[in-house]
Amino acid sequence: MPLTSSSDLTGLPKDAGSILNLAAKSLFDVIAHASEGMLLVDHSGSVVWINDQYRRFLPALGYASKQEVVEMPVSALVDSPFPRLPQAHFRAGT
Repeated sequence: MPLTSSSDLTGLPKDAGSILNLAAKSLFDVIAHASEGMLLVDHSGSVVWINDQYRRFLPALGYASKQEVVEMPVSALVDSPFPRLPQAHFRAGT
């Protein structure tokens, strides 16, 4: 929802839950429409979603569809610049 000016806040949510939902949707829209290939990973390190730009790279990686990579460990797709972390690191709250 574009704002016409910085003081035009009509129509924006007022409660915390709605604001959080709007922020999450806005962030997801940015990731979905990014010009770079991007993917989302859950707390266990599994791919849960890829954008269309990343999907275009799948044939070069040996995959025919996004269904083949969803639920796959991200480490099978992307080399990490970080040392391998134990799975416990990816659990919520650690």
